[in-house]
Amino acid sequence: EDIHSKFLKAYGRSAQTALAYAMNDEFSRVLNQQIDYYSNNPNADQINRMKGELSQVLLSFFLFNTQIIFLDLCSQIMK
Repeated sequence: EDIHSKFLKAYGRSAQTALAYAMNDEFSRVLNQQIDYYSNNPNADQINRMKGELSQVLLSFFLFNTQIIFLDLCSQIMK
């Protein structure tokens, strides 16, 4: 996700029409930095775990709110 957003930030729409491997030299540095970070930084796993947990909490919250809205709409229809 980080790599994808960095790539889009750097190249935007121009990446869609670029020649194959046109950005390799420039973007390979970013990839190497990310590889180094996730290989050597002990906090990287914790960050990814927390992102996953946060995503699950947000999904649960969204589903709960959707159920409440659905039940409210059903009760209004039944009146």
